[in-house]
Amino acid sequence: MLLTLIAATTPLSPETPLDCAQVDRAVTLSQQERVPAPRTATDVQLVAHHSLCGGWDIIDVWRSWNATPRLWYARRKTMNSRGHLTVTLLDEESCPAIVPVLTALNEITLRVSVITPPWRPGVTPPPPPPMADGTQYTLRVLIAGQSDYSRASITVSVDDGAIANWADTGLRQLASCWRP
Repeated sequence: MLLTLIAATTPLSPETPLDCAQVDRAVTLSQQERVPAPRTATDVQLVAHHSLCGGWDIIDVWRSWNATPRLWYARRKTMNSRGHLTVTLLDEESCPAIVPVLTALNEITLRVSVITPPWRPGVTPPPPPPMADGTQYTLRVLIAGQSDYSRASITVSVDDGAIANWADTGLRQLASCWRP
């Protein structure tokens, strides 16, 4: 599937950027691809989709429950606006920074609220803030605990705030670990 993705997204000329539809289609296909380990589910997936067809990064993180030692693994797929795809892997032995990055994610408080506070009559609610840095983050946590300890999954998309700050910081902390 990865070879199909590369062939489908590689432009004819290295000087010709992909159009936005090609970039979006490639991130969707790549986001759905399984992680390398057989029968392994992704515990955390972060998608950083850069605006203006600037490409994307997908980081899949999973725990090796069937192996000894039980390590955290991560795979990063990066595609630039010209369709060049790079795939890199790491584990917590080669990059101990992955554990503090995941621990920091546990510190984020996320409230699920369907009913928003009412606005005062005659006061128009503020418009949504503009995209601050040009990157839309989508965080998918497939194994999350509910208050009754039932398993659940949650997907959140943001462009600023606590999750975006965690993503920016985490990407910087892991930057030296990604080796081709």
